[in-house]
Amino acid sequence: MPSSSDVADWLAYGGEQAHVEFKSGGPFSDKVLRARVVRAMLGLANLADGGHVVVGVCEQGGHLR
Repeated sequence: MPSSSDVADWLAYGGEQAHVEFKSGGPFSDKVLRARVVRAMLGLANLADGGHVVVGVCEQGGHLR
């Protein structure tokens, strides 16, 4: 599990990285959000060292929101 300083570093970087993806937040009952998170998790599972999906932050136009 990443530490809070890891997450702060990812946010300070200002965008997604090869091992970090951001997904906008919402209720867990939102099927579209769940599908996007699961798809991101499956994609990161194909990386040698895996990765992390941060829910509640989205990247639009190269900027985090």
